[in-house]
Amino acid sequence: MVKDVAPSVEEVRAELEKVLKSEAFSRADRSQKFLQYVCELTLKGESSRINQYLIGFEVFGRGPEYSTGEDSLVRRQAHVLRQRLESYYAGEGRSDPVRISLPLGHYVPVFERQDGLSAISYQALPARTALVRFGPKLAVALLLGLSCGVAGWIIGRSENTSAPRSEPSGQDAAIREIWGDWLDDPVGATICFSNSMAAVVNPQAEPLTSPRLPRWLADAEAERCLRQIFIFPSLKYIYLTPNEVNTKMGEAIGAVRVAGLLTSWGRTVNGTESRLLTWQHFREQNMVLLGHNEHNRWIDPLLTQYPLRLGQRGERARRYILNVSPNPGEPSEYQVRYPEDRGGPKIGATLEYALISMIPSLVPHRKLLLINGLDTQATQMAVGFLVDPQSAQTLVGRLQASAPRHTGPWYFQAVIETDVRDKVPLAGRVVAVRCSDSWPRPREADIRSDVISR
Repeated sequence: MVKDVAPSVEEVRAELEKVLKSEAFSRADRSQKFLQYVCELTLKGESSRINQYLIGFEVFGRGPEYSTGEDSLVRRQAHVLRQRLESYYAGEGRSDPVRISLPLGHYVPVFERQDGLSAISYQALPARTALVRFGPKLAVALLLGLSCGVAGWIIGRSENTSAPRSEPSGQDAAIREIWGDWLDDPVGATICFSNSMAAVVNPQAEPLTSPRLPRWLADAEAERCLRQIFIFPSLKYIYLTPNEVNTKMGEAIGAVRVAGLLTSWGRTVNGTESRLLTWQHFREQNMVLLGHNEHNRWIDPLLTQYPLRLGQRGERARRYILNVSPNPGEPSEYQVRYPEDRGGPKIGATLEYALISMIPSLVPHRKLLLINGLDTQATQMAVGFLVDPQSAQTLVGRLQASAPRHTGPWYFQAVIETDVRDKVPLAGRVVAVRCSDSWPRPREADIRSDVISR
């Protein structure tokens, strides 16, 4: 066995099974569930979702009132789990080729060979992609880099030097069925991030006499609200700066996962922003558009002919997905439902929705995919149904049930429903699908005139 080769997914799963059946984990139901849950999420490339609340909610059955600050269950069980793993590898697992550990202060497991030379952690990437585990200082720097520069990483051309993968089998076949020619087209794909309109908070110790950028001093009410949310130690003055080049975190994580999938098939991935997008992009490139129509002006004209669309209205600008022709049992709209809307306490989970649209592009030889959450967390969850094999199987099953005689590439729309707590998507469900082989292509003239008018 080569020492510097990271453990494969199959090796890790085999090791996990040995650990769960060991004497150290016998009669330890909580530790078994904890370890199996975080390992499976990590192996599926969903480690970015793992946090205290998610574990408490899905592993230990905590309800909507659960607060990680007041309830230390997850932290205590993580301590117990680390002790059991140490005990196992000090005895029964001393000679195992693979070691599973849970680093102190973290809930994402690390899989390494027993010689310790190839420690890896599957962090928010597809299941077959690994990230080397670094020291604490470098890890912090990498996390900051991901938060600030993920869009730049994709905008800077992403190349995969390995040969394209062979034809998939098993669950990977669902990925192939959904993506079709995307996985074979040498043109690759361009991911378009939405440009959200935001106000950046700039706390200052002293008043600004001549700021270089347009900044406005927050009024008393705005300052009071901001100080309830953020901590500004010894900073007396709070300024607001308009900005439209921020990347939503759900879109950033989703883009990384889409890019990881396509590059694993040998495809090139580029990136751009909605404010820089032109109609020529649709003629020359295969496009993936992220975000809501509030922040991406291209979404509405692209979806105007399709049965599922986006909208918003009212004083609170409540967003919704419009269902033009509901099937029996379907609502005419899907909109964000906050805990109080559902008759529960304000601290409960929010019900959010995303719309996936794999539709014809402007010209026959190009492809178009829209992934649009009513909130950024829903966008992140929706991506999972396109890149995670098990979730993709669920989506393919719904499509096949909707169109049992379908052949060839899929053109479809799907509404994804997800519970969200503390801005973290917990679980996703396909609640509506539409598919057709005869959907019209968006017309350049419509897109150009509509976007220019905005």
